[in-house]
Amino acid sequence: MAAHTNASRCSLLLNCFVVVYISWICFVSFVTSQSSTPTSATTSNDSSTSETPTTSPPGTTQAPTTTTTPAPTQPPSPIPANTDIGTCPCDLTGNACDVNCCCDTDCSADDRLSFSQCLPFSYSVDDRLCLQEQVILLENSPYFSNVTSDNLFCIYIDNRAQRNFYNNPSLVSTDATFNKYVADYGSFTFQPEASAVPTSYPDYYQSGDSIYTVFPTQAQGKLGLPKSLSSTFCADGNPMAYLLDETHDCVRLLSNLVTECTSVLALNANTYYEGFRVVTTPALFQRYTPVNDSLRNDTIYLQSLNTAAVDLTGVTDVYNNTHTVAVELDPVLCEGPDGVISPCGVTTPPVPAWDAVGLQCNNAVAGVSYRIIHNGTSGIVSVFAQLTLASIPAANQYFTQRFSSSFRGLSEADPPFVRSGNPGYVQGAPLMAGVLNETLDTEGNVVQEILLNSNRDEWLTLVRASANGNCITDNSRDRVSVRFKDDARSGCFIQISMENVTNNCEMIQQAIINALEGSMAPVYNPGTDAYPATDRYVAIFGNSDVKKVGDWTPILVQNRPTLSAATGSSCFLSLGMHIQVLYAYVGSLVNPQPKIIGISFLYDAPQSVFFRCEGPYCQPGSTLTQKIEISSSVSFIDVSQPAIPYEAERPVFLAKVPYDFFYPFLDSSSANHGGDVTLLAYCFVSVLVGWLYIEL
Repeated sequence: MAAHTNASRCSLLLNCFVVVYISWICFVSFVTSQSSTPTSATTSNDSSTSETPTTSPPGTTQAPTTTTTPAPTQPPSPIPANTDIGTCPCDLTGNACDVNCCCDTDCSADDRLSFSQCLPFSYSVDDRLCLQEQVILLENSPYFSNVTSDNLFCIYIDNRAQRNFYNNPSLVSTDATFNKYVADYGSFTFQPEASAVPTSYPDYYQSGDSIYTVFPTQAQGKLGLPKSLSSTFCADGNPMAYLLDETHDCVRLLSNLVTECTSVLALNANTYYEGFRVVTTPALFQRYTPVNDSLRNDTIYLQSLNTAAVDLTGVTDVYNNTHTVAVELDPVLCEGPDGVISPCGVTTPPVPAWDAVGLQCNNAVAGVSYRIIHNGTSGIVSVFAQLTLASIPAANQYFTQRFSSSFRGLSEADPPFVRSGNPGYVQGAPLMAGVLNETLDTEGNVVQEILLNSNRDEWLTLVRASANGNCITDNSRDRVSVRFKDDARSGCFIQISMENVTNNCEMIQQAIINALEGSMAPVYNPGTDAYPATDRYVAIFGNSDVKKVGDWTPILVQNRPTLSAATGSSCFLSLGMHIQVLYAYVGSLVNPQPKIIGISFLYDAPQSVFFRCEGPYCQPGSTLTQKIEISSSVSFIDVSQPAIPYEAERPVFLAKVPYDFFYPFLDSSSANHGGDVTLLAYCFVSVLVGWLYIEL
């Protein structure tokens, strides 16, 4: 009886302790929340509360706050405290039904039947707080839910709604309050404009540094690489970054081509290689300071002194010296009306000229490609520029230009081979594709090797339209490079007429295949009624060796159309091809390497194509042409196999105790000198002993 009484007393004391402990936790939480709640009107939940004036200490005079903006007499609309005000954020159109916005009151029941989904419009507040903070740090995915801790005390339901809602600050109407917000929550982000001439220079160029130029007037500049910044238009102030290969496309806006053809410097080839020299090392400027500040006008004046980085002995001119080089010209290229680029056959690029007969601007710069040879910290050795010229029709208001830069070390191969991965492909790198070639060695054995194009952008490509939208079918240049994990789609137009749509169906289909597959497209053989094998292969890794043909997978071709004659007044043509690439991750889970395991060219199902016309051009003898669109696309499919888990066998637990441990409960204990007792017997006896102890 006494034992039961003592147990009851202990239970009562334990309950009292629990109640007191929980009350203490609630009291501390309440005091903490009250002390942490801001008293300033700027963080009040009531939007109609005015700002609390700042109180000055006794004996000081507070400067009056002035504002030039009149304060509104009407307070802002009140926002209820502790309320989700975004009950239907997808309702963006007044007096009209927003598609897939199921909470929109303007949508009828019939409107909702046409919705394919319901946009999220309400969010529930999760007030279950029995969560281990350590677990949240380890797992924060949306699938982590309904997990509670096994602690003795935790808050299961948080009935204090203020914890789940933002405080509603009042509007700022004074400079003092605005500046206080900035001081507490923000920082000054505007930076002063850099001076035209830096005050100090490094000993040598580093990656990402701007490349300096100098002019005959001793003025300093930077080698530019125009690019589009906030819009598609060219920004000429973008400097070239040292050692970083870049390619940019941007647009020139031409409003009056007749005069701008010769007046806009961006269209003139001389702008990009004449009238300046490239500084080989910035150490050239370390000792060049103005001799007379009154003469300085963004001009560097030479002071003949020696530096530790560069020997400037005898250098008296910042423009003409051994530490600057002129830009040399690579062969000039010309772009034709169909988009085909070929050598112009001239050594010096001509200046732009307006053609009044053809109504176009000739010899305009369509592209500039800089090639810089460097020698490490010794600086730039030489600079080359390849210019591409084109004609701009008068009807064109926008003209696209391409600018690029490439860097090569003096001791590197010309040009160096750039891998697409090591070993796994890098996203955005071009797929390595070539042709299997077989030769015989001196002993008559077959030697296999993959022939790879030296231009990595021509390995595997998609069709690209020319300037007028037509397909380029006879040149491998100016095509869209297929890059790893970059899904893409490209298209162009094929011209057909009333005559060739019925008489030349085979020619049209062959032209489509040439455009879709590029320069490696096979030519249909009527004798065998088939296409010859192209033996095109793709590297399974980004660093596959061309001599190890086992590391290359063949390109499969599905549904390549056969050439057929017209059926009635129409052609039966396949107008598209889709490239599907299968890849899988191999190697370590923490460092997976993607590997291509298969690739296929899948042609669209053929369809009837016939000439349609309207109006007077449909009369017999009309030469009106019509465009049909063809398209090519590429998609990458991840077929990675999951890692195979391995679970080790359960360990055998052996409990060894002295042979007389259970004496006097077991009579045979003294005889069991081995001391090996099963775990089940050990647990049973331990529980029995514990129960007897409690009862006593």
